Amino acid sequence: MNHLQIKNLYGPVSTSTERSFITILLDKIEGDITFKEFHPGHRFTFDYKNQPNIYIFKTGTVALVRQPYDILLDFFEAPTIRGMIPIHEASKSLFVMRAITSIEVAIIDKENFYSLLHQYQLWDLFAKHLLLVASTAMEVMFKLNSTSVYEMVRLQLYELMEKPDYIREAITAEQYIRGKTRISRSAIMRVLSELKKGKFITMDNGILKGINKIPINF
Repeated sequence: MNHLQIKNLYGPVSTSTERSFITILLDKIEGDITFKEFHPGHRFTFDYKNQPNIYIFKTGTVALVRQPYDILLDFFEAPTIRGMIPIHEASKSLFVMRAITSIEVAIIDKENFYSLLHQYQLWDLFAKHLLLVASTAMEVMFKLNSTSVYEMVRLQLYELMEKPDYIREAITAEQYIRGKTRISRSAIMRVLSELKKGKFITMDNGILKGINKIPINF
């Protein structure tokens, strides 16, 4: 069974959101917003008390991390919109978006963004995009709440394999999985070692290079 067959049986390999609706939306409003370029490493932060803006990424990739505990939520490739879902008032989390590549981003007040949706009659399109985001979030939660360490490692390996080469080359498999799941380093390395011995994965200096039919049970 290859990873495409696994995708059909157990949900999507990658939990990236399909971009058709957001691409159309951005084409409609691009003339009304201003993009600025930021270099790799630039950070944007927001929390419950400070979340007035929408971040519209035209190009590049960002990592979204939740503090405390430095939890990697995911990497997001442009085009994408972040900051659109309100943070609950009980949340103590700080969210950090860090540019992985050079990025072009427009930062716009939420009320101004909503006005553009109204002006160009884009609420329906935006709602369809939010439905995709919601379905993706459910898949993310499923993959992070599996019943065993092995299953979580397995699922995150497929997630990582679907990332662009420049992301996979920039982070070891162990760092990626630990950042997403908070499983201990020793437990992750134990599973990776067994998968390498069984030739189910190919790695080079900790970097995931290939996947070859990782078994559901091991």
